[in-house]
Amino acid sequence: MMLRDWVIKKWITTEDCLEHIESIDNIDEKHRVLTLAVQRMFNVVSAEDILRQNPDGSWSYGNKILTGEQLTAIQHAMDSFSKGQLYKILKADLKHHATMNVAFKSKNEMDIIAGKVLLTYIDVVDKRLKSTLIKES
Repeated sequence: MMLRDWVIKKWITTEDCLEHIESIDNIDEKHRVLTLAVQRMFNVVSAEDILRQNPDGSWSYGNKILTGEQLTAIQHAMDSFSKGQLYKILKADLKHHATMNVAFKSKNEMDIIAGKVLLTYIDVVDKRLKSTLIKES
């Protein structure tokens, strides 16, 4: 049962929920409960949910360490996608949309920020696609 479902069954009102959280004395436990509630209620993506390199040099995705074969397959897919026509088309579309928002359609600061966020998104994807998962021997 998801935390959200349990909260709905256990606590009828938001006030009941807040009272319970306020009654927790241990600050670490309170932080843990609030973090879990936010993660589950808002479908938060954390560092454990993305492809990441561990301190020992291995790679993980989700809660699983990836094998050499899995890394090779992912690296091949990243290389193929970044060099493919579809990626070039999508990237150009995103850049055009961001430019239009920032330069021509912006009516307020939020429109400009939205365009800049989109450009940041493009940079994040580019960096991930250019990253090397496999060390050349």
